[in-house]
Amino acid sequence: TARMAANLGFDTIVVSDATATFDRHSPVTSRHFTADEMHDVELTSLSEEFAGIVETEDLLRALGNEADREPGLDGILALH
Repeated sequence: TARMAANLGFDTIVVSDATATFDRHSPVTSRHFTADEMHDVELTSLSEEFAGIVETEDLLRALGNEADREPGLDGILALH
């Protein structure tokens, strides 16, 4: 997972528009959370501490720019 990768020292990227989830209900309050709410909360939870959050278009643009330089994630991670 992204959290474990970060804990192991990897620079982790989550592509927000390439991930999805489902509606959920809280086991404590039975409150209903829509898939969009769950997605936003999970991305927010991962952001900065565990992963850089990017969109596909930005990642592809950064990868295209990186092709002209030495390999590395610095430019991609700077997107978030």
